[in-house]
Amino acid sequence: MLCQDNPSHNVFYSPLSISSALAMVLLGAKGSTEVQMAQALCLNTEKDIHQGFQSLLFEVNKPGTQYSLRTANRLFGENTCEFFPTFK
Repeated sequence: MLCQDNPSHNVFYSPLSISSALAMVLLGAKGSTEVQMAQALCLNTEKDIHQGFQSLLFEVNKPGTQYSLRTANRLFGENTCEFFPTFK
């Protein structure tokens, strides 16, 4: 994707980061939103989400590889939304 602000630079979106962020949102979703997100991400249960990302990160960070990948993700909620205490 070409950066519009500076056409000589590219912008990279990490599929791992995007799917990780969507999975975090899915863990807090309920009702039809939860169902639709789970279908889109092919994750059926909370256990699938945790085990799936644990397996994925293990594969990406296997010992003995010539690379290292460090990830960090955080979601920022709208201040006017009320979140369950377990998600704060």
